[in-house]
Amino acid sequence: FARLEFIRWDPLDPTSGAFSEHNWYKTLFSYGSDAPESDPDHQLIPKLISDVVLPYLMDHVRGVWNPYCPAQCRAVSSFMEDLLIYMDPTGSKATGCLNAVKVRLIDAENDCIAPSWPPSAIEASPRAQVLANKNFGRALRLVRGFCYFINILPETVDDLVFSYLLPYLAL
Repeated sequence: FARLEFIRWDPLDPTSGAFSEHNWYKTLFSYGSDAPESDPDHQLIPKLISDVVLPYLMDHVRGVWNPYCPAQCRAVSSFMEDLLIYMDPTGSKATGCLNAVKVRLIDAENDCIAPSWPPSAIEASPRAQVLANKNFGRALRLVRGFCYFINILPETVDDLVFSYLLPYLAL
């Protein structure tokens, strides 16, 4: 039932809504809530989220997510915060999920390195100026996207701003 609703759901599209807005979630949310904690029905929603929602989201994070798109970064961070409500943040699945996000962000960081040209070279070449401006805009979008992960991965934002954005400001 849950997988059927995921066919039309794009977790990176802000208009798709959170998984908590889906019918399967609303229908099963209170199921087993009055059961004792030892009953497997009490863990139905966390189990579905761990086994169905998390792999679906991780496929999108690893293959589709564009870290330079602030709207997609906002969607990913929102879903990560929602998922961490139902999962142990120190557990292997949650750690793997956070590491996948961190790897994508670090890869985007590494692709966003300022050219080490002196200012005179940039002034002499219009193409160099265009490239420097393009890279600077890309770095700013990346910083904006990283800001959505401050609550989840706070050290990553500091690394980006101080390591990668300062060379652009020196130009």
